[in-house]
Amino acid sequence: MNIKTNQSFEEQKFTNLNYNQEILSSKFFVNCDFEQCNFTDINFINSKFTECTFTDCEINISKFDGCKLQEVSFNKCKLAGIDFSAVNEILLKIDFKECLINGCNFANLELMHTSFRECIIKESDFYETDLSGADFSKSDLNTTLFQNTKLEKADFREAINYAIDPKNNKISKACFSMPEALQLLSFFDINIE
Repeated sequence: MNIKTNQSFEEQKFTNLNYNQEILSSKFFVNCDFEQCNFTDINFINSKFTECTFTDCEINISKFDGCKLQEVSFNKCKLAGIDFSAVNEILLKIDFKECLINGCNFANLELMHTSFRECIIKESDFYETDLSGADFSKSDLNTTLFQNTKLEKADFREAINYAIDPKNNKISKACFSMPEALQLLSFFDINIE
């Protein structure tokens, strides 16, 4: 099946697709697998992905405005410059495992119980995002912004390089592990010896 000419896809496996600066808007994907695909500067506006998996894919500076992502998993993917805050939030459910997430915007989304396990998340934005119960375990969160974020019951065990200000984020009952948990104290005017 040709992904550019057809509108609807069900139970399809796409391997080694390589698209650059294409318009793939208003497409419907149900229970599809994408493996080792490269999507750079793609317009996925108003498309719908339901129960889809992306594995070993690169998705860079692509537009997902109005896109529905329902039960979508990203495994070992590289995602850069994506504004997830523009997706359609109805039934939004996404998960990430062992991904490199760079310069992505998740601001103002409700991502309760979302998994970001074993990811490297750099220069990404979780401003006013609801991440209650989210799983960031074993992730590297270097230069990632958490501001006015709900992180109650979130799991940061074995996560590193996070900068979470306890005064500006809700972290009640979140799990952290030592020695990284000491980073939480860096936002207070105290000396630790």
